[in-house]
Amino acid sequence: MIKNIIVSLVVSCFLFSGVFAQELILKKSEVSANAHYSFSVPEGWKEIPKDVIEDAYRTIGLKAPRKVFQKDVDQYFQYPYFSLDEGVLTAGVYNSFLQLAESQDEKGGMREVLNKKAKDVFEESSSVDMGNISINEAGDVLSIQSFMKVGGEEIQGDVLTLFGKDHYVTIGFSRISGQDDGDSVILENIVHSFSFDEGFKFEGFPSQQDDYDESLGRIFGQILGFVLAICLGIYIKKYKS
Repeated sequence: MIKNIIVSLVVSCFLFSGVFAQELILKKSEVSANAHYSFSVPEGWKEIPKDVIEDAYRTIGLKAPRKVFQKDVDQYFQYPYFSLDEGVLTAGVYNSFLQLAESQDEKGGMREVLNKKAKDVFEESSSVDMGNISINEAGDVLSIQSFMKVGGEEIQGDVLTLFGKDHYVTIGFSRISGQDDGDSVILENIVHSFSFDEGFKFEGFPSQQDDYDESLGRIFGQILGFVLAICLGIYIKKYKS
């Protein structure tokens, strides 16, 4: 399930760059007792402090995610990095994600809002190209690929939402487009390490009901934030240094 989604995301990068799958040394797992999942972070990566994350996201008008990880270098938000957030999975929330994957109107609306926001936050020449938005056959992984151009640089974002029984987790991986340097392998290994605890894995359409319209707006905004945040590294380098 998860493996098939990741393979489809990274195979083009492997063919382009000549990088083939290899084992990465993973540090001990990060664990969420509340949402009942765990995942591993590559050796040589570190978690960005929460106050730094909140300040960076505040400067571009976005809600900060739960965690952000990057390679252990001096400057924060150096590519590649990945962000992670979680939420309670209800019928309205799950339907909202399905709508993003299946509705051309929603995809077009997201692209329009993203381009406007990118020009407002970064610069007038900024642009966003939304790639494929899809959900796997099992219904437990939604993937979004996007590309943003800011200040003459192009950044690629891979946003994956993984569904459990009662919660969902969204991971946004940001990297410089066309300069893989093994980044696809890093993404593959991180997501392969992800697992919901026994008894909390995805079991199909959620039974908990809520307001669909409210959920759609919230999920729409959350995904917009994940996509826009792929350019935080450029923003900090160009406008905050």
